[in-house]
Amino acid sequence: MQHVVLANRGDPKEQDTEEPKKRKGGWPKGRKRKPPRDISVPCAPMTGYRIFLNEQRSQLRARHPDLPFTEITKMLAAQWAQLSQEKKQRYVYEADKDKQRYIRELWAYQSSQACRAFLQRQAAHEARTLLAGAWGHFLASGSTSDPQGDHSSFRCFLMPPVFQQDQAHQETDWTGRAFRSQHLILLCLPCAHLPWRAASC
Repeated sequence: MQHVVLANRGDPKEQDTEEPKKRKGGWPKGRKRKPPRDISVPCAPMTGYRIFLNEQRSQLRARHPDLPFTEITKMLAAQWAQLSQEKKQRYVYEADKDKQRYIRELWAYQSSQACRAFLQRQAAHEARTLLAGAWGHFLASGSTSDPQGDHSSFRCFLMPPVFQQDQAHQETDWTGRAFRSQHLILLCLPCAHLPWRAASC
């Protein structure tokens, strides 16, 4: 007689929990989205040091192909520090020319239709973001039922103070502006059913 030993697979519920959970997608938690950027904005001017780095990096890389990028940059930084003022002056002069080029291009860009269109898109995006945040806060505030039945889809409530005394140093200007904007949006909602707001609505 032959004995067959079956391996103990354990509880099937435990096996399901051991599998890694798949992410549903979306934006990673804790990572901020970069604001939309206009691609037609002129490139920022280069400093004399950056012009020196770009000019010398290819020569140094040809002489030392096995060195990593960081080591090459360290070597070039040491060369820049040892460079005489007369030799640095050439790079500073090129940087001044590049700065003048940037000012001309920026002036032309700011007076163009592309800049105006981008600023309008950016303002609309910020308004949508603030309105969505205010509306979400409004809906999360609880029941929206009105005892009088006139404004059953609206509810007024006080916004929390923007700055608490113990966390005033942690708040940023943007957060304060966002709360103030949301508060102004919420003040515009009809709320005649509240006696203390009825006179001002």
